[in-house]
Amino acid sequence: MREYLLGFKPKIRRVGINGDTEAQAVFVKELDGAAGEALWKSLKARRDVSKPELQLAHWVVYSACDESGEPIFEPGDLEAVSQMPLPIVQTIAREAMAINGEGKEATAELVKN
Repeated sequence: MREYLLGFKPKIRRVGINGDTEAQAVFVKELDGAAGEALWKSLKARRDVSKPELQLAHWVVYSACDESGEPIFEPGDLEAVSQMPLPIVQTIAREAMAINGEGKEATAELVKN
């Protein structure tokens, strides 16, 4: 059973944005336990997290990856990602939340607490 459970690999999903080509494809992945914890800790630590663009930027920073699952962004990129065009951030974040089984309600509840 141990090997079976440890054998699971995160799912990766292609996200279509802005009429992208294969060379410009963006992907999102399921977060592992450590990345998920880092995302939630970062959200809770921010005083300005009630701003929707920062909530969405967290999902982009922690879930956006290349085709092999390697992260595109680092936590230090959060401010820069929050300045990207909102439709692009929304599209990537929506897919990141979906692949991780989360939605707007989960993020809103976290901010409330």
